[in-house]
Amino acid sequence: MARQEDVELIFRIMRKCRPMAMEHVSISRRGEVAVMRQLTDGVQLTPSKLAENTGNTPGRISAILSALERKGWIVRTIDPSNRRRVLVSLTDSGTEAIEEHRKMIDACTAWVFDHMGDEDTERFLQLLAEFMSYLSLLRPCKPFPEEKDVAELFAQRYQEFITEGSAQSSAASSATATSSTPATSSASQATSESGTSSTSTATATSAAEPAVESDNQKGNES
Repeated sequence: MARQEDVELIFRIMRKCRPMAMEHVSISRRGEVAVMRQLTDGVQLTPSKLAENTGNTPGRISAILSALERKGWIVRTIDPSNRRRVLVSLTDSGTEAIEEHRKMIDACTAWVFDHMGDEDTERFLQLLAEFMSYLSLLRPCKPFPEEKDVAELFAQRYQEFITEGSAQSSAASSATATSSTPATSSASQATSESGTSSTSTATATSAAEPAVESDNQKGNES
C-alpha cells in the first residue's frame, strides 16, 4: 500500500509541477525543440524520419516544419540522390537557437542545483541514475526482470553512467582551467556530471515539454 502511494505521489508531483517548471524555460514549443535536436551537428533527415524519431504524426511534423521554416530555423531541400525525397536541415540561425536553448536549460538546472546544495545534488543524480536503470529493464506487457538481470544491469549500465559523468566532469574542469573567465560554482559543474543536460534535465522535464503543444498541432501535412 505504501509503495502504491509512492507511485501516485510521483505522478501527482509531475502533473502539478511540470507546467510551472517549464513555463519560462522553453524557447519554443515542445515539438519544435524535439525536431531541432534531431538535426544538430549538420544532420539531414526526411520529414518521415523526423516524425518517427520524435513520435509525431505526418500531419503534426508537417505543421512543425512549416513553423520552423517561417522562423528561418530549418530549410527543406531536394535530395540530389533521390529527387523524390525531401531533406530537412538546420540553418545557421536554427543552430544558434537550439544552442541558446541548451545553454538556458543548463543555466536553469545549475540554478536549481545551487539551491539544492552539493550533497543533495550528488544524491539526486545517483538516485536518478538508479531509477532510470531500473526503468530501462521494464517492457510493456512482459514479466518483471529476474534478479540476475538487475544485477547484470548494475554491473554494466549503472557504472557507465558514473564513468561517463566522471569523464565529462574532468573535461569540463580542464576547459574551465584553461578559460580566461572565472570558474563557475560547484553546482554549475554538477550540471555536467552524469550528463545532466541530457539525463536529469531530460528526465525531470521530458514530461513537461509534451505538455506544451504547438499552435499548429492540427496542421495537415502539405
